[in-house]
Amino acid sequence: MTYYTSVRYGKMRMVARFKTDREDLHVRDRCVVRTDRGKELGEVLTPLQPIPEAVPAESLWDVIRRANTEDLVNVERLDKENVPRAIKACKEIVQKLNLQMKVTDVDYVYGGERLIFYFTSESRVDFRELVRQLAHEFRTRIELKQVGARDEARLIGDAGHCGLTLCCRGHLKELGGITMDMAKIQKHTADPSKITGRCGKLLCCLRYEYSTYTDSRDVMPQRGTRLESKKGVGIVVDQNLLLREVTLQPPDGGDRFIVKLDEVLGAPAAVAGCNGCDTPKAGTPPAPAAAAADGAPVAEQAPAPPVDASAPVPAAAPAPAAPRPAPPPRQERPKPPPRPQEPRKSEAPPSGAEAQRKIEQDTRTGTRAVAEPVPMWIYLAKKADIELGKALVADLGGPKVAVFNVDGVYHVLSNECGHQGGPLGEGKLEGFSVICPWHQWKFDVTTGNCLSVGGSSVRRYEVAAAGLDLYVKV
Repeated sequence: MTYYTSVRYGKMRMVARFKTDREDLHVRDRCVVRTDRGKELGEVLTPLQPIPEAVPAESLWDVIRRANTEDLVNVERLDKENVPRAIKACKEIVQKLNLQMKVTDVDYVYGGERLIFYFTSESRVDFRELVRQLAHEFRTRIELKQVGARDEARLIGDAGHCGLTLCCRGHLKELGGITMDMAKIQKHTADPSKITGRCGKLLCCLRYEYSTYTDSRDVMPQRGTRLESKKGVGIVVDQNLLLREVTLQPPDGGDRFIVKLDEVLGAPAAVAGCNGCDTPKAGTPPAPAAAAADGAPVAEQAPAPPVDASAPVPAAAPAPAAPRPAPPPRQERPKPPPRPQEPRKSEAPPSGAEAQRKIEQDTRTGTRAVAEPVPMWIYLAKKADIELGKALVADLGGPKVAVFNVDGVYHVLSNECGHQGGPLGEGKLEGFSVICPWHQWKFDVTTGNCLSVGGSSVRRYEVAAAGLDLYVKV
């Protein structure tokens, strides 16, 4: 039986799916695989699973065998001997040709089919002569790939501020956007040396820890709230979102003390829009006035009993105060006459079945009003317009998509490459992979995942056929 598994390989720690007939492969096993670059050493990441019927087995690369001791020794020898020699030779040729580029690392493919040099540069570099001289020196196929600051850290980085392996080199595959708001909510200093990583950009860990802090902020009592806890009564003067603790200041000016959220007796729900701001969050009702006045936590409130307007309201006894001269009488503006209220129409209470039907109808209407936009199917193209093994670029009234015909099965991806927006629809289709014509990044048309750089991907659209027409879901 043929299985498939995910394998990490190469200096850029790329991840792809491979097929194998061996049943003795386990997670973390080293193995020898065959990719489009040649024979390489990889690491098994997922358990073996049967290949789905929708994925042809010939579209997956092969796991040749489990890595033996000889394979591991050869790879170690390449890293210690051949890679330093290749870096030194490349730097010498770069200096001789006076090229404005910095050689970062070398990926010496295990099978010897090719040699990949990674470099950084602030501008475009004409390295054709460099490639010719390197090919003459090493007698193999040479590739040069320009990388950015984050990919450079992934190649040569070791440990971060925390002392652990860099996130981009370890578990983090998607390098999304990171903003200063993610650092401010964690109370980080504005010192760049404290919040930037090896690449000189904001720390990646700020992004995937951000949701933890925002979730804690939404349930924590805000500053200035008067709370009653097991340790006493106080006003919130500080918060610890990670530990879910608040610092309380006693009203009489005593020593501050820290209490956990579960020690607060009926902590009020947080409604502030930021950490300590009084502006309510969008879509959240403001806190009750009673809770803001005396700080008493509000739980479930019973409906207020009807108030008789004719009954006299008892006035609170005024506190004694020193006599002061009476201010001059203020001229008040006359109040407009009250608007006459229309009498309510008395409605007979509906029967049990009618009431239940009305409740269900109101529930459906209310749910529909706040639900997300309903996806819709848009006409894409004719089947006959897309040749077998070819692609077609279609405009959806804004975003452009690329439609691929692979063995009679149609796949739709965003037409823009995740690297620099290259047109994927004009790329070369090899099996279930498409190669961007600009910088040769390879993408899996069945999933949209990038097979050249781990963590990058493009959007994949759901496609359906109705007769001879194709429709895409947006």
